[in-house]
Amino acid sequence: ALSDFGIVRDLTTNPESKKKLLDDMRTMEKYGLKGSSIIESDFRATFDKGLFSNLAGKAINPFGKLYSSTDTMGRYVGWKAQQETIKKLFPDLKKDQVERIGALVINDVYPNYDKLSNTVRWATKWGIMPQFASFTAEFMRNQYNQGRIINQMMRGTFGQEFGLKVSPERVKLMQAEGRRRFAALAATYGAAYGIAE
Repeated sequence: ALSDFGIVRDLTTNPESKKKLLDDMRTMEKYGLKGSSIIESDFRATFDKGLFSNLAGKAINPFGKLYSSTDTMGRYVGWKAQQETIKKLFPDLKKDQVERIGALVINDVYPNYDKLSNTVRWATKWGIMPQFASFTAEFMRNQYNQGRIINQMMRGTFGQEFGLKVSPERVKLMQAEGRRRFAALAATYGAAYGIAE
């Protein structure tokens, strides 16, 4: 079934595509995009101090690896999408600049245990905060950054924190991207509310 998708067929039959993906994965590592997942790290932190840590670790590790690989692929897809947006908004940037800014955005809006406050990590590890409070804390950080980026785009100021200024002819394009992201986020919240009811 997966082979019906062109990208999978391309990766399994085209050596150039394989090399490009591996190069992209190395670049992701360079920019910290292959960090620990929140869920996997919560489990690992819990079992590191537990009585049955070796036994439980052996049982959990295959699932952690499966989750980690899908998590990394999600980051990859998001990172590539951010790069496309950045290229449209700032067409004069060099490839490495586009990759770096795309990585900074993904690290702000995608759960990344490496970005979690040391206080929250310590408090969840020692039971002061609930075990999965790290997930909630990281979700809040991601949502704050989603809103911040949407606001910047809708005002036409996205990129200033990276030393960039959008050209006047691209401001409307940036604002349209901000509105699209706002609508997508609102629809996600609306759907979650509808399901919860």
